[in-house]
Amino acid sequence: GMIEVRNKVNFDDIENFGKYYIPGIAEVASLIEEDKEKVYEYTNVGNVVGVVSNGTSLLNFKKSACAEATYTVMEGLAAVINKFSGVSAMPFVVSTENKEEFVNTVKNIYKSFGMIILEDISSPASIEIEEELQGLGIPVIDTNRYGNAIVTLSALINIAKKVNIDLQNSKVGIIGFGSKSVGICRMLKAYGVEEIIAADLKEDAVARMEKYGAVPASFNEVMNKSNIVIAASRVAGLIKFGMVKQNQIILALSKPNPEIEPEIAMKAGALYAVDGKKLSPLLAVPGLIKGTMLARAKEITTQMMITAAEAIAQLAEDGAILPQLFDKDLHEKVAEAVKQAAIDDGMANLWEI
Repeated sequence: GMIEVRNKVNFDDIENFGKYYIPGIAEVASLIEEDKEKVYEYTNVGNVVGVVSNGTSLLNFKKSACAEATYTVMEGLAAVINKFSGVSAMPFVVSTENKEEFVNTVKNIYKSFGMIILEDISSPASIEIEEELQGLGIPVIDTNRYGNAIVTLSALINIAKKVNIDLQNSKVGIIGFGSKSVGICRMLKAYGVEEIIAADLKEDAVARMEKYGAVPASFNEVMNKSNIVIAASRVAGLIKFGMVKQNQIILALSKPNPEIEPEIAMKAGALYAVDGKKLSPLLAVPGLIKGTMLARAKEITTQMMITAAEAIAQLAEDGAILPQLFDKDLHEKVAEAVKQAAIDDGMANLWEI
């Protein structure tokens, strides 16, 4: 495995044993019984993130993954979060595809964590689950959706500067309106992009467009009318050479294979093109988590995520649209920005600010 749990204290003699276990722990429990908020002061709960999944949208699996395979991937994600954020991320697999069972399970175990992140849950269930879990008193966020959304906004901020366009006044077209696209749409709307059209063949996806501010359109309309095309359809090769319009910006985000290879899009006349391999949500997730936890925020606001996106964009080296995952200070700088945004938003719960 990739992770383990270690003690922060040593039971190296009878005195320490009594201090940290019995009778010492009984005194701590009594204090927390009187004031539940003291759990953050006397325990590690404020530094523990639950990485929760049911494996219904795991990697490129054609169907729901078994609990064991799901745990493997969640353990890997936990290891990455531990490495880059310094918090303790723990995998938690919920073996059900029933939305209500999943929600109730999380509601029954969330007190063991300072934050819950949802991963690799198929849409629309992932959207509904996240919405139903708001208001628990700790942050709950689908990091696949909003990690991708933050990094997509970061990339577009720098692409717009690179090719000298006004992002907020550009017409954005989205192909495929699942969970990832919902996050991107919400992020762009909050950033000030007014014109967003979207194409998807599913009726429930069209209903989501109307809910989150995108205007339903056909695939051809998206390709013909958009200055910026964001594809998250999970259909490799969907965008053909002849469909690309001159001076379009194309983000083909499906993995492992994009809707169109960036090199082909550029040859077809795109002003700029990039695929999902370059836009890793892990550029955003560790800093977002750490900043939120440092602020002890009860939820993650849109402004906290926009602030994270702007911080990531500013940290890209000259000529690049995004920093690298191992860039020095990346995750610390994002965490600092997110913490300050939480304070500015009135979301922080600190003893002294």
